[in-house]
Formats: sequence, structure tokens, C-alpha cells
Amino acid sequence: MCREPEPELVFNKDSICLPVKLTISYDGEQESKLRYFKYRWTDGSVFEIDTLNGILNPVSHIFTEEVNGKVTGILEDSNGCYVKQEYRNTYGYHNSIDHEPIICINQKVIFRDSVRYYGDLNDHWNNPLTPETVTWDFDDGNGFQSLGKWPIVSYDSIGVFDVRLASVDKNGCRDTAYSQVLVGNIIAAMQDNSDQYLCDQIIQFFDSSYFSFPNSVDKIIEYFWDFGDNTTPSFLEDPFHYYSSNGAFIVTLAVETEAGCKDTAEIPIYLKGPEPFFELISDSVGCVPFTASFQSNSKLVSAYNWYLGDQNNTLISTQTDTIIHFTYNQPGTYYIRLEGSDSFVNASAGNTYTCSATFPDTASGDALIKVVVLPVPQVSFNVKEPICVGQKVILEHTSDSIYISHRWRIDDHYNITDGDYEFTFEKAGQYEIEYTPTYIAEGAYERECFDSAENTVTVNEVLALFGVEENGQCNEYLFIDSSVNAVNYSWNFGQPSSGKRNTSEDSSPSHSYGRDSGTFVVTLIVVDVNGCIDTTEMDVESSYFRDLIPYNVFTPDDDSRNDEFIFDIVNHSSYDLSIFNRYGERVFRTSDPLIGWNGKEDNLGDDLPASTYFYVLKYKFNCDNTPRIKEGIVELLR
Repeated sequence: MCREPEPELVFNKDSICLPVKLTISYDGEQESKLRYFKYRWTDGSVFEIDTLNGILNPVSHIFTEEVNGKVTGILEDSNGCYVKQEYRNTYGYHNSIDHEPIICINQKVIFRDSVRYYGDLNDHWNNPLTPETVTWDFDDGNGFQSLGKWPIVSYDSIGVFDVRLASVDKNGCRDTAYSQVLVGNIIAAMQDNSDQYLCDQIIQFFDSSYFSFPNSVDKIIEYFWDFGDNTTPSFLEDPFHYYSSNGAFIVTLAVETEAGCKDTAEIPIYLKGPEPFFELISDSVGCVPFTASFQSNSKLVSAYNWYLGDQNNTLISTQTDTIIHFTYNQPGTYYIRLEGSDSFVNASAGNTYTCSATFPDTASGDALIKVVVLPVPQVSFNVKEPICVGQKVILEHTSDSIYISHRWRIDDHYNITDGDYEFTFEKAGQYEIEYTPTYIAEGAYERECFDSAENTVTVNEVLALFGVEENGQCNEYLFIDSSVNAVNYSWNFGQPSSGKRNTSEDSSPSHSYGRDSGTFVVTLIVVDVNGCIDTTEMDVESSYFRDLIPYNVFTPDDDSRNDEFIFDIVNHSSYDLSIFNRYGERVFRTSDPLIGWNGKEDNLGDDLPASTYFYVLKYKFNCDNTPRIKEGIVELLR
């Protein structure tokens, strides 16, 4: 039966900082029985074997670089029994630099440190609260510097630069990591075959870029060609390109390398051929009808074809640079093109051929030249005719609903409304109506396109006029028409009691009020041929009394009150008044109803005494042939 030797190996190190000398010795009591001593200093290394003759001499190894592993020792005795003993061997700390190995001039690159204690993931070296420190030297002449965690550096010259990372751990042990960075550049270049080409050619461009890296292993991985005519770029190394227009162009080549280096080169080229060009010298937006103007400033062009882009596909051809005017009569968006052509001699081929080009050349990215013609919203209004003086007329707008303000002019009268306009014409005649609505422009162009509408209307007038005359002695009146432009009449004599006789449609009728007295309102309504109406009224005083109402006392004392005895009579045909005293003697007589008795004999003699007198009145009314007599007494008081 095998009995394992006692594990009495002792591992001793002489320092905590590199370099470290580690010594293995035996501290047991069975040294005389040991035959072999096997050991290795790192994991995976080959075991060294020492044959023992009863004595195990110490063995040592000096570690100059950081290590994190196990030292293994195996003791075997003469019986073939053995024991293995391991020692965790950790010296120094992990210390390395990570970065792009090849960079370009002025390219910013991040340098990452990986300074860590073995078995500890905490970043002690970039923690200001811990004693560990780290400094960088980028071989740029500035020496070691404390630049913080993961500094960003760029180099402004090409070359190979030695980068050093110096670190100090918590025990004061030091270590330095080394790395190299290759700094260079790519120089973009292209082969310039010619500074001038003839129109209608396919041109090939050649890359001739080169590196400025010393011993460079970098390579170009991306090409970008811009041919200067706003067409699709090319990503080929040596591309072909066709120019659809002529003139001067700048060709640009941009290259990028595997290391991320970039550079750009440019060369000018010129394609000899027609260079049509024009400018819009008028406004580009207008209201229909809109006249646009275009001016050509072309080069190497002998024939010009203008395509105006309208509905009729209008083409205008000229032989010289000129200014073109064209009127667009319909709303819309119109795109204008100018095609120019000319003949050229190809000296290398010895032939003459004709080239043409178009402006704007959309294939080359030229902006389209367009004219926008805006519609004018409908403007109209209605007015009902015929129109009469004094009649309220509605001017009804029938315009587009976009209009929000409506300006009206009727001769010298102006008004602004938000809709229809109500107007009264005070005089007859012809009137010019002008209607101009407005709106607030909105949308892309914010352009106001206004229009106006006009109409001339005739205002008709009919005037109701008449006069009145008494007709005979029977309380009858003749109404004489003097109206203007009247063709129809309607009379109302203001006497409803007269029944059907109260109205008439004659132009100059007559009416008898009979024995009615008072004020009668006579109304005349007239109508002209246009249906215009006018009305007028007149008061007619009818004073036909049914009988006399005498009074029986008067006082002729010159106080202007009841100074004479008189009868109030109208519409009479005869009148005879006689006054008698108590003795039957006639003291006064008159046939004039306007002359009363003043209390004197025949109104001329001496004053008669106060007394009772008798009167006899004989009279007849017009339209009444019956003689009438009225008798009575009258007291004369003084």
C-alpha cells in the first residue's frame, strides 16, 4: 500500500513588485526518502525533474513580467508514492493598450488602457479616490502625461509612433505597456486626359490615388465619383460617364481606405458644345391671362427652339439670343425649355457634326423653370330690372365663395359690404355699377387675383301729380292729372259712403261729395310701363251745409266779438236777408252773405236801440232748386 509523502514544500518570494524571485524549498522530515522532485513555474509549461539523493536543494525562478497562474510541485518517494502541491502565483497586474493600429493624419483615435488587478474587475487606475495612477506617452514630444481615462489623440504627421502606458499600483509597483501606431494618409488623384472634350462624348476617368504611409498595408476600399453635373455618382475605380449638357464641370473623386483614411481631389473639365441658358425676367407667378418674359444668354448656339409648355405645345424658333414674351390664357403650371444646337469640327476625327442641348437639363440636376398662372375666381352679380326711383334694389353677388369683401361703386357712390348690397336710386337715369370683390390670398403663392364686373342699369321714374277744380255748384270736383310717365291710374276720393263712386281708374275723373262736408283725403296711385308706382295725396275741403244754424243775440259794441248778425252759408245759389223792428219796419236788407247787420239802419245810420228784431232769410243751395225761408228773432244788446 502506497503512503503519500508529506506536502512540506515552501514557496517564498523576495519582493511584491516585479522582478520577483520565487524559491521553492523543502521543510519536512522525510527528505531522505524522496527520490524525485518535479516542478513547473507556470500553467501549461513543461515540468522540470530533479533526482534527489536524500537532499532537496531549493530551486528559484525570476519573474520579470506580470503573471497570473499556479506554480506546481510534485514530490515522489522511493516507493513511487507522490504528492502534488500548488501555489497561486500572481505577480504584477494586467497592463495593455488597445487602439487602431493604422490611422490617418489628423484622425482622432481612442487609446484604451486595460490596467486591472487579476481577479478584480474594478478600474482602480482611473478612480481619483484610489492610489493607483496611470500616465501616457504618445511619442509626440510631450513625454508622459496624465490624460484621464481613454484619451483621444490625433497626429499631424506621418510615421510610426511608440506609445507607452506607465502605471503604478497600490503597492507602488510600476509597469509599462508598449504599442505602436502607424500614421499616414491616402492622396486622392485622378488622371487628367484632356482639359477640353467635344460634346456628345462618353468619357472615361481613371483613378491615380496613392498612399503616403511608410510600409503601408492599407488599401482603398471605396471610390466616389461626382461628375459635376448632378447626375448619379459612380462607385467604380475607373468609371465611364456621358454628359447630357455642355460647358464647364468640376469632377470630384473621394476615396476611403480600410483604415478609414479619406481624401478628395478635383479637376475641371470643359465640354465644348451648345450651352443654352435663359432666365425668367418677369414674375414667375401671375393671374390669368399672364404674360411671361424669358431672356436667352446662351453660348455656342446658332438655332434656338423655345418650348413654352402650354396646352397648345407652342414652339417658337429663333436664330439669335432674344427676349421671348408669351401670354398664358389658362390657369396652370407651365414648364419652359430652351433647346440650342450648333455644328462643331472634330479635329481628331476630321469630321463636322451637330450637337444639341436643352436647358434646363434635369438629368444634370438643373432646376425646372416654371410659370404658375393662377385662376381668377369668378366675379359676377345680379340686379333685377326694371328699377324704379325710390325702390330698394338688391345687388346680389354671385361670385366665387372665396371672396370675403365686396366693393361696390354706383356712379359716385362707394360702399364695401360682406355680401349683397341694398341700394335705393333717388333719381331716374342710367347708372354704371362696378363691382370689385376681394379676398385674402392663402396657399403656396399668396397671390391675389382680382377681377371686376360692370353693368349699366336704367332707373325709371313715374310721378303722381294732380290738381283739383270745383265743377259747377253741386259740391262736385274735377281732378286733373298732371302725372309723369303714368299709364295706369287708381283714384280714391276719401268718401267711402259714396260706394263705388269713391274710386276711379280714369286719368282725370270728377267726383261729387253731395251734401257731405269736411276734409276728404284724395289719393292717386299711378303706374308706368315698367311697373313703377308712385302715390300722392291731397286734402279736399267740401263745405256743403245741410241747413243754416242761426243765432239770436248779438252785441255791436266794437269789441270784435259778436259785433254783427250774419249767417254762415256756403254752396248756395241765392240769398236774401231782411231785418224788421217791432213795428214791422225794415231796417236792413242784403243779398250778400258776407255782409252782416251791424245794428244800424241799413248799416249806415244811427245806432238802433237795443230791442228785439225780426229777420226773414230767403235762400237756395246749389244742386237744390227748393226755395227756403228761415224766420226768427234776434236780440240786439248794448
